[in-house]
Amino acid sequence: MIKQIDKIFKNPLFKGINKDIDYEVLEVLGTQLKNYSKDQYVFKAGKKIKRAAILIEGTVVLTRENYWKEESIVQEVKPGELFALSFSTNSSISTDINAKCLKSSVILWFHTEDLFMHEETSKYHSIIIKNLLSILAKQNIELKAQLWNISQDTIRNKLLSYLSLEASQKHTNEFDIPFNRQELANHLCVDRSALSTELNKLQKEGYFIVKKNHFTLLSK
Repeated sequence: MIKQIDKIFKNPLFKGINKDIDYEVLEVLGTQLKNYSKDQYVFKAGKKIKRAAILIEGTVVLTRENYWKEESIVQEVKPGELFALSFSTNSSISTDINAKCLKSSVILWFHTEDLFMHEETSKYHSIIIKNLLSILAKQNIELKAQLWNISQDTIRNKLLSYLSLEASQKHTNEFDIPFNRQELANHLCVDRSALSTELNKLQKEGYFIVKKNHFTLLSK
């Protein structure tokens, strides 16, 4: 874990905590650093999760399956991001999400309930709770944005809304999206063929230039 310490303490969860002085907070939270290989599942739907996770290295995709085993992408987790937080705070509820590594990954697990159950956490309690609330607020904003995208009435508007948000979040008009065509269709809850048709139309109309998953948005 030693070589990962800098990356761990740069995470927003540990904002305001000095890694050189307060290293023991990792023990207090019952942290465990685990390595995962490409295509390995971190957890599958139906599992009860007792710990939250921070992705230190790699990429993890969260998916949900319907009755017919068709997958929809819920989120692509990037280094530094937390996941499984909601389920870890109520471990009696089974997750309906699959988490799978798209590449070799390193994940830091920690017990959220330990924040409330051990006296040793008193010196970190207010800092960690404040940071957790900030992280949850950010995730809530991102979820609302995703719901806004898929609530648009046409595939065209779903695409334009999604790409506008990506450009705004990345502060540039040129960026890569984390999805291939099928994954983007699943993400926006639309048919892949219809999505491809609309992408071609919008490109011809001068809204953007697209090559695979790379977009350059153009001014109209």
